[in-house]
Amino acid sequence: MIGPSWENFAWVGPEIVAQGLVRVADNWQDAAGVLIADLEKSTPHAGVSQTALAYIQSRQGGTGQACRQIAAFLEKP
Repeated sequence: MIGPSWENFAWVGPEIVAQGLVRVADNWQDAAGVLIADLEKSTPHAGVSQTALAYIQSRQGGTGQACRQIAAFLEKP
């Protein structure tokens, strides 16, 4: 659950919200309503875990890619 002002975390991307891994609430009342609805719905743990793992795996490798690009740049004459 996050609030409406999450600009500092925009690098995560709206996909995490679209996939249902994070909920956005405008205020504490909305947050409470969403949490209660989620508790009543009881989403299977395995499904959430698989979605979260797929999201994380699809974003791995950025450090290695950046290092390869820097190394290639430094090797240029």
